[in-house]
Amino acid sequence: MNLINALASNDPLFIYPSSGLAIGGAVGGPFSSTNQIFYLTNPGPASLSWSVASDSSLLAASLANGLLMGASATNITVNLTSNATSLPLGFYSGSIVFSNLTLGTEQIRQFTIQAGLPSLTFDDLTGTNKVIVPSGYGGLNWSNFYYLNALDNLNNPSGYQAGMISAPNVAYNGSGNPASIIGSAPFDLLSAVLTAAWNNNLSVEVKGYVGTNLTYDSTIILSATAPTVVQFNYYGVNSVSFVSSGGTPYSGYAHTSAEEFAMDNVIAVTHNAPVVVPLVQNLTQAGGMISFDWAAQMGETYQVQYSTNLSQTNWINLGSPLTANNYILNVSDTLTNQQRFYRLFLLP
Repeated sequence: MNLINALASNDPLFIYPSSGLAIGGAVGGPFSSTNQIFYLTNPGPASLSWSVASDSSLLAASLANGLLMGASATNITVNLTSNATSLPLGFYSGSIVFSNLTLGTEQIRQFTIQAGLPSLTFDDLTGTNKVIVPSGYGGLNWSNFYYLNALDNLNNPSGYQAGMISAPNVAYNGSGNPASIIGSAPFDLLSAVLTAAWNNNLSVEVKGYVGTNLTYDSTIILSATAPTVVQFNYYGVNSVSFVSSGGTPYSGYAHTSAEEFAMDNVIAVTHNAPVVVPLVQNLTQAGGMISFDWAAQMGETYQVQYSTNLSQTNWINLGSPLTANNYILNVSDTLTNQQRFYRLFLLP
């Protein structure tokens, strides 16, 4: 569609993708996406001058202008600025304008930003203290996550009170054992507030799985006296596991299950369909290898295939599927004495 629009306008400046981004996040952040890469291509023989401008203080481009030679391309990254962390609850929009200064034409990409994705606070759960978080809470399933009323335990100081962001409930991993969040459909774990319940400097390893593939893996060291806001940004995961260990008893706490941690104000949303349509870019050949990359959507899985004859219906997978944990993915293949045709699939 971007190619069709460019041809219709007789503009040799081709810009991919043909749309901006829809961005969501909590008030103050984090946000589901923070940048979008655009590919600027000039397939014609003559050079052209271009510029990029934004009508919003929420958006900034990595380059303001440049010269694009004939049959060449360049990349521009549009970033969400730090001003987004000061947005009150609401919806906002902004535009990025790409100008072909040689011809005096413009192409616009629209961005929308939602500040105020709802948090899972566990405060709307009622009933007896220290019971398991029910399946389906927040549209997710919870394994070995319990909740308690931190205010009911004021006579027994612990990290539960220190980690209470919204009163009165916090969740925790029962008996300090591994716990997990499981989605019936892919979801994005954007952030959560974690606090060690009893042991100071408690270590928590958090793994995010896309299907059965380990895609995200981070370890957080938690204080027992102050909450830690963890910006996970785990996109398109089917499950996230939490394994706590170590630390030393904090003086003044009457220790019970030493390796428990408290969790509050979790931001997890349904994973949206990818905004970026996969399109192979930047083919290079060097050292007996051919390499190419493409703009990817975080958390989505891609498969590159090849064929030696376009009349054949059977294509061959080039390596294993790749799950995006970056905005650019790259694949290389060894050159042979046979021609090869390549195609790229976004897997369901």
